[in-house]
Amino acid sequence: EKRALTIDQIRAIAAVPDEERVNSQRNMARDAFLISFMMMGTNAIDLMDCVYDGDGNITYERAKVRDIRADRARIVIRPHPLLKPYLEKYAHPNAPDDRHVFSFCCRYKDHHSFSHVVNMGLKAVGEAIGIEGLNYYAARHSMATIALNEVLIDKLSVHEMLNHRMPKFRVTDMY
Repeated sequence: EKRALTIDQIRAIAAVPDEERVNSQRNMARDAFLISFMMMGTNAIDLMDCVYDGDGNITYERAKVRDIRADRARIVIRPHPLLKPYLEKYAHPNAPDDRHVFSFCCRYKDHHSFSHVVNMGLKAVGEAIGIEGLNYYAARHSMATIALNEVLIDKLSVHEMLNHRMPKFRVTDMY
C-alpha cells in the first residue's frame, strides 16, 4: 500500500530519540528512512549501491530500470547539508578508496536483508509515534507527494526527481 505521510509525520520520525543500544535496528531504520526522503526517495537497493562521483555528488543507476533504459536511469544528487550527519554516521568504512557512500552495502548480505531489517525497525518507529504500518517505501511516496502538494514543485521536476520514464506521467500522477 502506498501511503504518503504528512510533513508533521516526517518531522515526528526525525524526532524519534536514539535508543541507547549499539546497532539499534530502530535507529538505523529511522535514519535510512530520512536518508531516502532527503535523497529524493532512493530505494533500498540503490541506497546500498550509491557511490560518490568525483565532484562530491551521490550517484547511482536505479536498479529497478537500469537494464531497460538507454540512460541506465542514472541519478545524481548534490547532498544537502541536512544529509551530512547521516553521510558521516553511515560512511563506508573503506572510503575514500571505496567510493560507496554508505556502509549498508557491507553490513547487509543483500538489499532484501537490508529492506527487511529497515522495515522491522520502522515498525518500532511507527509504534513510537503512532503511525501504523510505517514502511521504507513511504519515504519515496511522501517526498513526491509533499514536493508536489506542499512545496509546489512542478510535476515535471518531481517526475525527474523520481527518475520516472519520459514522457509518461502515469506513475507521477498518482502523487
